[in-house]
Amino acid sequence: MTEILMPKGSPDMETGIVVKWEKDEGAKVEKNEEIASIETDKAVVVIEAPCSGFLHIIVKEEEEVPVGNVIAKIYNSEDEYNNNT
Repeated sequence: MTEILMPKGSPDMETGIVVKWEKDEGAKVEKNEEIASIETDKAVVVIEAPCSGFLHIIVKEEEEVPVGNVIAKIYNSEDEYNNNT
């Protein structure tokens, strides 16, 4: 399992907003595939999947989240996803 964290867009950034999830809950994602758009204090940036697996969304769209908080997880297999969600 890999955790996806709210990125820090600038040294002063304390929170970010998940603007849009590009994939649905439980969807199979491929490494480097775009999975979300995040609004930082300066711009909207795209987050790519750091690995392949099954997406578990923790933070809803339009929710403001502190930098470093977990916004999603990617489970390695469908069984792992089903056993943890």
